[in-house]
Amino acid sequence: MRAPITISRFDALCKLLANGSKQVMVGFKDISGKQRYMIGHPDIFASISGTGLRYNPIEKGLLVVSDAEKDGPRMLNVKTLRYLVLDEQAYMVED
Repeated sequence: MRAPITISRFDALCKLLANGSKQVMVGFKDISGKQRYMIGHPDIFASISGTGLRYNPIEKGLLVVSDAEKDGPRMLNVKTLRYLVLDEQAYMVED
């Protein structure tokens, strides 16, 4: 893996959206303030069933990610994103 590159939150969101359904690792702070890691892939269509969401998660700073460990959809708050690994490149997300 190459040395981490520092990017903005907006760039991190753009990279996640452009990634398609390739696997990604993200590090973020959860609600309690603990550092957490998740492996999965951003795939909004895999998580929508029935009538779908009644709001656009992107407008609220959220991204739907299919969690590989829990085998289900999760909402990733882009505002708490700290670390990102895409295509063997690590990114540190600046505040």
